[in-house]
Amino acid sequence: GAYMESERRNARKFQIEDPIWSSINETHICYEVVSDLLLDDISKGSKTEVMFATHNKISIEHVIEKMEEGNISRDSKNVSFAQLLGMGDHLSFALGKGGYRAYKYLPFGGVEQVVPYLLRRVQ
Repeated sequence: GAYMESERRNARKFQIEDPIWSSINETHICYEVVSDLLLDDISKGSKTEVMFATHNKISIEHVIEKMEEGNISRDSKNVSFAQLLGMGDHLSFALGKGGYRAYKYLPFGGVEQVVPYLLRRVQ
């Protein structure tokens, strides 16, 4: 949802199909399908590396379940998780405590750059 309004505005401006799913459920399904593809690739020995940067607990649980199904270790260098500092800290701490590679990220830049970025996170 971070770029939902600007993406819709750009689609109208350039007269292209709206790239945003029409429901949150469709968004979650898409996220799961793509995460499954990446994790399946990793489970087959690919050098693919992915960071699941989400604050959505259900999405994280889905990724963990697929990691287990694909015999991808918790500390695999191919899979990590990230949340914005100050958001989803309970998720990051639980992931880290559980042995997963969990990161906090901090936006860097001038106020005029950082504030709009942070505001988009709460849309």
